[in-house]
Amino acid sequence: MKNLLLILSLFISGFSQAALIEIEFDQDNYQVNDTIYGQLIVSDFDETLGGFFAEMTYLPSNLSLIDWQFGSAFDFGSTYALSNAASLYLEEYTWSFDEGLLASLQGSRFMLASFSFTALTIGQQSIGFNRDSSGLLNFNFDDLTTSYQAGSFMVTAGNPTPVPAPATLLLFVSALIFLSRNRKTKGS
Repeated sequence: MKNLLLILSLFISGFSQAALIEIEFDQDNYQVNDTIYGQLIVSDFDETLGGFFAEMTYLPSNLSLIDWQFGSAFDFGSTYALSNAASLYLEEYTWSFDEGLLASLQGSRFMLASFSFTALTIGQQSIGFNRDSSGLLNFNFDDLTTSYQAGSFMVTAGNPTPVPAPATLLLFVSALIFLSRNRKTKGS
């Protein structure tokens, strides 16, 4: 009986793999006022996708949205985007009736959208998902089981430009010589 239950659970888990929507960044570390470039990536899906909708959330006191752009894997589709102070909502659906064309555009992993932010404050920052307002649709526009992976990165204050020690020493010595000569001229 235990073997039957084990085989059954393995069989079911093989069919319940969830597609993954994740946020990736071009770097792990940024400085305040740097532009952060990111992508919304989908992978691990078994069917041709017909659309997606995703609400990415962030802290507006830490990040300022600059721009976003949709990917090209849904052929000529319908797009919709809405941003407010704490989220960016994107959705795109295909108008194509050619599932083979869409499958060739999508492959096994592709970019749904790209976006950019300005870093406003130092510290560990993240962009996540509102899971109630995010998901994937197959070619027949049925909801797919989807998992999500937020993205994070570090923002630092940056390094101040160091003053080279020899130049500082040269300026200090020059000032001392000038003061010394100036004192001798006044004393004579």
